[in-house]
Amino acid sequence: MTRIRVAVGEVQSAMLRDILAQITDQQPDMELVGQVRQPNFKDAIADQKPDVLICDVRPEELPEVCRELFSDPDPPVVVGLAREGREAAVCIANAGAAQLMSVIRTAILDATKESKVVELLRPADAERGAAATNPYTSNSDCLDDQLRCLDLALLAEVDAFESTVWDESAQRLQGLAISPDEVRALLQGSRPTASQRQSGDLRRRCLRLQEWTAKRIAATLGRPDAPPFVRLIERFNLGPFEQFCIAATLALEIDRNKYGKAYALLQDDVTRKQPSLELFLRLYGGLGEAERWGAARVFDISRPLRRWNLLRLAPRDAGEPATPFGRRIELDDRISRFLLAQV
Repeated sequence: MTRIRVAVGEVQSAMLRDILAQITDQQPDMELVGQVRQPNFKDAIADQKPDVLICDVRPEELPEVCRELFSDPDPPVVVGLAREGREAAVCIANAGAAQLMSVIRTAILDATKESKVVELLRPADAERGAAATNPYTSNSDCLDDQLRCLDLALLAEVDAFESTVWDESAQRLQGLAISPDEVRALLQGSRPTASQRQSGDLRRRCLRLQEWTAKRIAATLGRPDAPPFVRLIERFNLGPFEQFCIAATLALEIDRNKYGKAYALLQDDVTRKQPSLELFLRLYGGLGEAERWGAARVFDISRPLRRWNLLRLAPRDAGEPATPFGRRIELDDRISRFLLAQV
């Protein structure tokens, strides 16, 4: 009997003990061939020739790992485990319909309460193919992508907020009318199920969509038919976080009910429907402490957002801090009209 060869990276996931027990005690068709260590990651793979590699990477890092490994003629199936919890993402080189059906059947038949993330990658699809470089020709198409990124970031932050801050009984006593489920329903267009609440997967999808939209924006720069959002980026040389702040404030002009309630919930104040810099930093995600300080500097008076009044700090309410972190941020009316002119 041919046994499935399994290699393990430097894994610290909570799932690892269970996986090793499965391989050694309960799966006679599998064998553990060794551990793969950095920095000789690819060399070790070539030496051990595993059929499956189990590694410890964040979901958003997994596609990059796969792109490197899938360049080999006979790459392994790659399983990325969350460092905490029991989430797993699976990438299969040259995956087709048969592999997808097999994974779906296995996931359904062996379903447990733990969330699962399954991802099948083809090398040619890893960058979303040629569509990733298609320029934007429609303003609505461009803004729709920005709002999709924002929605995914909001959904992930709602999950995090509910697990650490939300106390339904306390909120009921305070008479607050906005709940996480209500915001999810607004963002998703339907009442969410428990299986949809996977903040790690949402962050991963958000980051991939941001990468895709960034490439489309880069392909659109300089074109005479560029949408207003892209022209604004080009005119003021706006970076990714500045673009996110513009889109997140513009969202209120497009759907004040949906985004106002989302911002109020995440700022734990039913009256605060205008976002703050502190909220933007939480939503943007993937920022370490030093990176957060760097990102916050986009609101220096010498930087484009405030120098050219693209965004402005709302007048201070009683008790609000003088710094921009907790101050309400508003999109200038001229910029709003410009961005929505062709929608």
